[in-house]
Amino acid sequence: MAHARRSRSLKGNWFEDRVLDEDSRKDYLEKKERGELLSQQIDLLKWNILQPVNLLVTKDGEVHFGDVVMLMNMGGEHRSRSILSINANLESLIKNPSPAIKSPCGVSAGRVIQPSTRNAFIITSVDGSAEGSTLRFEQKFALRATSGFARG
Repeated sequence: MAHARRSRSLKGNWFEDRVLDEDSRKDYLEKKERGELLSQQIDLLKWNILQPVNLLVTKDGEVHFGDVVMLMNMGGEHRSRSILSINANLESLIKNPSPAIKSPCGVSAGRVIQPSTRNAFIITSVDGSAEGSTLRFEQKFALRATSGFARG
């Protein structure tokens, strides 16, 4: 059986390696303290997106500007229902880390029915109609994120 021999003295540029390791640890701990680690930012974004939201129930059965709504495709015989959701593509967040999604942002369909910041929207006027007024047929409107985590 052969014994592996190890030198008891350090060889090469060991001092520089040690300094670089210490600098890397220091940078990591500073970023962690400031909340700048990618994993921390993604966790914060997920926490913001999945916050529960209360939907408004209208008394007159009509949609008004300022109402908090979810948009649902009821599906069909061969398709399941789906809910419009803000597309939180984590790959794009890795390239540009941020605790918020930059707007305008994409949307996608999901199957989660529970109202959350990601899939509940506020009906907003684009023509100056007052908040609380009824949305009319063919009237233009915009959807706005509920908690402002999608920033422009």
